[in-house]
Amino acid sequence: MNFNFSIDHRSGKDNVTPDTLSRAHEGEIFVEALEINNINSIDLESAAFDSDEYCRLRQDFSVSEFPDYRVIDKYIYKRVNFSSGELDESESWKLLVPKELRRDVIYSAHDVSNSAHGGIAKTLERVRRFFFWPGLATDVKTYILNCELCKTSKTPTSTLRPPLGKL
Repeated sequence: MNFNFSIDHRSGKDNVTPDTLSRAHEGEIFVEALEINNINSIDLESAAFDSDEYCRLRQDFSVSEFPDYRVIDKYIYKRVNFSSGELDESESWKLLVPKELRRDVIYSAHDVSNSAHGGIAKTLERVRRFFFWPGLATDVKTYILNCELCKTSKTPTSTLRPPLGKL
């Protein structure tokens, strides 16, 4: 049997995503500390929680006619019912994130070392576990579709098809 293929050497600097075996050194063991970055760690002292828009919302939702919103201290929480199997009522209250902090929240759920640049569904699930804002799913999808690392290293999910026409 003959196979038609060739093996070409690629230098390390040109091999952007090498496999671990190609970089293994005999007898050396490297242990790095894993950066633990909780998705639920948000800067609660941020000035964004004192912005005019957030203060206006806080004032509107402090009225009892909105049973799905609560104001605790200076933070707004919304009751969100997702099908994630949340049994405890306290777990169904999600922090309403100000616009200025939303990108940071998505970054923490997608880009940090223990998030591993998960896809849209995984990142969305991580964000929804603790937070809420209108248009959350759209913001997460837009962020991930524009992530440079994901665009260069992940396999495209859409299939390329030739244009339809006469044969």
